Amino acid sequence: MINRKTIVLFILTITSMLLGFIKETAIIYTLGASTKSDIFVFASNLPIILFSVMGTVISTTFMPIYTDIRINNSIDEANSFASKFGAIILGLCITLTLIFIIFPDLLIKIMAPGLVKIAIVKPVIKIVMPSIIIFGITSILEGVLESYNNVEVVAARQIPFNLVLIISMLVIYNNFGFMACIFMILIGALAQLLYLASYSKKIGLRIKKSTQHTNDYLKTSLQMIIPMAVGVMAMQINNIISINLASGLEVGSITKLNIANKLSMASYSALGYLIVILVFPILAEYAAKKDFENIGKSLSEGIVKVLIIMVPVIIILFVSAEDVVKLLFQNNKFLEQDILLTTKVLRGYLLGLIFWAIKDILNRAYYSLKETKVSMKNGIITVCTNIIASLVLIGPFGIVGLALATSFSSIISVILLISSLGIINVKLKSKYIKIIVAKLVLPSIIIYFSYYIINSNLFVGSTNKFELLIKLIIESIFMVSIYFFVLYLTLKKELYYFMKNRNTYN
Repeated sequence: MINRKTIVLFILTITSMLLGFIKETAIIYTLGASTKSDIFVFASNLPIILFSVMGTVISTTFMPIYTDIRINNSIDEANSFASKFGAIILGLCITLTLIFIIFPDLLIKIMAPGLVKIAIVKPVIKIVMPSIIIFGITSILEGVLESYNNVEVVAARQIPFNLVLIISMLVIYNNFGFMACIFMILIGALAQLLYLASYSKKIGLRIKKSTQHTNDYLKTSLQMIIPMAVGVMAMQINNIISINLASGLEVGSITKLNIANKLSMASYSALGYLIVILVFPILAEYAAKKDFENIGKSLSEGIVKVLIIMVPVIIILFVSAEDVVKLLFQNNKFLEQDILLTTKVLRGYLLGLIFWAIKDILNRAYYSLKETKVSMKNGIITVCTNIIASLVLIGPFGIVGLALATSFSSIISVILLISSLGIINVKLKSKYIKIIVAKLVLPSIIIYFSYYIINSNLFVGSTNKFELLIKLIIESIFMVSIYFFVLYLTLKKELYYFMKNRNTYN
């Protein structure tokens, strides 16, 4: 059956997702869809956007090499590599922090030119920039914990950060003002670091002196980092493009775009990313052993699990998007027109969410085998696609067009990654995946139309939040039950193996 680790991982991920929702709700409750909310969203996301490229590169480059050394050499050798790698990253993060503090104007013009004339933005940037240093250390700890398959600890890393920001909005703002809340972003990053550090110490991570082989390992990692950075940057460049273009639209556009993006990514993080972080350590171990057959099997199994889990979630969130946004964000500062626009943006993101999840799993196969050039080429093409699509779609669709452009670029990315698998000698179980996709069509259609049956008979037109909550719970339980019942009838064997965590390739 599904093991304890998976259950714990699911609970922690859901908790993190819910706290993320509460955080966004607290921002809207306190600041509304205003210039201040745009600045706070920009400030809280800025270090994450700037560092997540480096952070993802560090964790995905570092973890496979650390695992390889740990399995094929020794833990002390692996810790020596981690120590020197960490020192280099720390130096780089300090340098970047100083640059961004000294030249905040350049950063604002690139990231959000619509905010460049607002005087308060410069001091805000100077306050939050040191969190990049904290995130640098955090990324190393994440890689070590994932190597030891402590994925549930990594999955919960956002909980301390979100809790601090919730407190800042609901308590700190009224008592100490807006700039104190900005400072709390830095405190949240520190809380996240301390949380991961406590677990890293338990598994034996120690600072060790370099050995004669450490420089060889570093050379390998540095050869991977540059092309991987270009590939991973695709996601963050897409975010930067969206924020940049949204900052030139009506006030509150960044906030609405952020809410919709967070809602779509929260559903992915709660379920789809759960599969990704479970699969990655397995892929890394098979890669260390050069077991290409099992890499292909694990990759295919991961894609199938994502499809089975994410399809009903995306459909449910798509059809009930307006009620979800009302439940979480409607108040006297976030009005009906804000809700309707945010709903449309959310649906635009949801159209490409399944491809986002598949892209993440495919990329992990390339990272595990230290083949990063494919990701680099894919990233460049994805960014170009997103830029063109954003410029084309923002005219007729506004910020909704930015969400549609992101979804379209994710689809292109998946197509390119699958077509390049031969480069790493990995073969997907294509027939198996096609069978699953075909059998998902019927239950998907049934739950889509079942929503309209129950929606037309339950709290019609209600704006009461308690009634909306009850309505969403009933609808979700009803739709999920129908989905898995129909799926059971059409996919008995596959579901059996899915629940048992076995391969289905026989």
